[in-house]
Amino acid sequence: MREGLADLEPALRGALASDDPDDVAGLVALVRGASRSELRWLALVTAALRLFPEEATSHGRFARKIARTPTATGSPGAYLQLLFDVPLETLRAAVRPLPAPEGGPRAALFHDYLGLRPDWESVPRRDSDLDAREAVEAAWALLAREPSLAGAARADLVAIQAGEHQDVYAVLVTGADPARTIEAFALLVARGPLSSDVVAREFALLAAHRADPEVVSVRRGEAVASPKGPIFGYSSEFLDDFGEMNFLYYVPKDPSAPTRAGFHLASLLPSRDCEIAAASHAAVLATVVRVLVRHYDPAAGTRIGGLSLVRGDIDFHEPAFAFPGDRTASADPARPLRPKLIAWRAVETGVDPARFVEYLLGREYLRPREGALEDVEAQAAPTLRRGVLDGLVAGLVEKQDGVAAGRAVARAWLEAYLAAAARGEVRRDPLFPDEVVRGFIAALGPQRP
Repeated sequence: MREGLADLEPALRGALASDDPDDVAGLVALVRGASRSELRWLALVTAALRLFPEEATSHGRFARKIARTPTATGSPGAYLQLLFDVPLETLRAAVRPLPAPEGGPRAALFHDYLGLRPDWESVPRRDSDLDAREAVEAAWALLAREPSLAGAARADLVAIQAGEHQDVYAVLVTGADPARTIEAFALLVARGPLSSDVVAREFALLAAHRADPEVVSVRRGEAVASPKGPIFGYSSEFLDDFGEMNFLYYVPKDPSAPTRAGFHLASLLPSRDCEIAAASHAAVLATVVRVLVRHYDPAAGTRIGGLSLVRGDIDFHEPAFAFPGDRTASADPARPLRPKLIAWRAVETGVDPARFVEYLLGREYLRPREGALEDVEAQAAPTLRRGVLDGLVAGLVEKQDGVAAGRAVARAWLEAYLAAAARGEVRRDPLFPDEVVRGFIAALGPQRP
């Protein structure tokens, strides 16, 4: 994506020109502007990380001024205060100049946004994975081949997420005129040779659905050499204002308090990184199930494989939620929820409608590897039932291009599931006993002649 966003380093220098800790108007304006989008937020953090490690005076002034702005800047200002409340040595360790490729940007920098986040817990690297230095070198080798870097003023490589199989970077490319345009895209790089096939397969599956507005649009993918073997990576669109939707089990510190489950929106913007209110859980779940239904092909017997909301495989458009400032977000009924599938690990085959309904009701896509906590799910049974079944119908109404036709297919699939369960061909889920499924079928209305 491209945005007319000027290089923020000169503006940050100006906001910190005065040593007066009460002269904060310029800094407040910058933080408020950065809070408008994830791209602007990353651009501001990157500008600070270009400036502070080499200028102790600016770092000190920032610390004093940002501490005076909690009311004016809210949680973004408070988060910046935490982010940069570290010794200069820590900042310097997080920032590294990169070699500019021939014909590429005139300046390039890597910074580890992850390492500065106070709540960050690093995903451990396996012995076969690249170490941190090798990983950045592989990412830069891939990035240096991007055509969009040709003639750019600068490129910033920002580590924003570590995963089991791949590291995710944001790339900010400032055009030849630094005051005019920043192009942003994502770079996803396998953590090691053992993960390269997984990442390459995911790229191929996503690339096959480039035209789908609910699937992230990938750009190009290839492998580069590394000390431990070939490393595959690919670039994709930067999903500004989209946050990962995670289904989490909240285990309280107080052992007497109950464990609960719910959705969490993981955003780069601190004001939007929050729990989804319980009243919106069913709507979010129904949207996820609708996506699964859309990509199920009953004729071919194929569905998306390996989807996990625990790992955040679907993003949601953040402006579709209301953020009252209490660390929760609620779906705005006036705005449709807009999902974006960001991971497509596999394709499951041999899936007839009865087995597809078994998959939806079984909620594998919500479960951690160690399995669900049945007592926690039982507490949320009404919400889970409503979300799954409403999502099934919504997806089929969309696929059949009509309410009556969609409901008729939903009825047929659910009846096929019940018949297969009676024959022992599919598993019944405790949360969806036969009477619940039959009750939902009855609520769909009479079968058309």
